[in-house]
Amino acid sequence: MFYSKTTGGFYSRAIHGDNIPSDAVEITTEEHQALLEGQSQGKIVSADKNGKPVLKNPPPLTLDEVKAAKLSEINAECDAEIGAIKATYPDTEVMSWDKQEREARALLANATATTTLIDSIASARGLGRVELANRIIANADQFAVALGASLGKRQKLEDQINAAATVEQVAEIVW
Repeated sequence: MFYSKTTGGFYSRAIHGDNIPSDAVEITTEEHQALLEGQSQGKIVSADKNGKPVLKNPPPLTLDEVKAAKLSEINAECDAEIGAIKATYPDTEVMSWDKQEREARALLANATATTTLIDSIASARGLGRVELANRIIANADQFAVALGASLGKRQKLEDQINAAATVEQVAEIVW
């Protein structure tokens, strides 16, 4: 097995034949396995002054990289919080929430409004249209409060991330 400093790659005579870079140094199978194990644990392989492969810690992330990772983490937490509310409903029902709410508000504003979805749901459930419309609006309002709280928290944390001047300040930001 060989390692090339210029390519940063490993080479085997069985695979590469004579197509091995001229700066490649020979390493043992055990060294190769240890290097691969180190990579799997987040280390990087680089060459020492003699071209021999060694494991090093990766360079620290930049402030912008840390901020981007933190924002992804915060976004995932926000999605999880809202997802927990929606988890008890099938996706097809969640997709109908906007239409249900539009029809419910239209019906309460005008008793002759066309409400095909509400009519169908009310009929299947054995409820009156107005009773169902009131339930839909109550649920929609409750969801809006929960959604607004989560989104507001996410936006506040995003503002904190953007204002952070150090990696340490970013690390202190938690959902």
